[in-house]
Amino acid sequence: MLVQIISHNPASLLGPHAVREFVESGGWRLAEVDMRNLIMPFAPHLTAEHVRQVARATLAAASV
Repeated sequence: MLVQIISHNPASLLGPHAVREFVESGGWRLAEVDMRNLIMPFAPHLTAEHVRQVARATLAAASV
């Protein structure tokens, strides 16, 4: 449910929650969907630290 709320309303205050959901995706297929639905809508609002978190999570999902 949270994913649908976040993806349909990419308010900058929800950015950290989108990143957290992405980091907790649990696999590369889910991460792919979460990237499209959560991270991409927030791209203009992400901080450098958010981008680092997304990059680390992406690398971790790719190595599974």
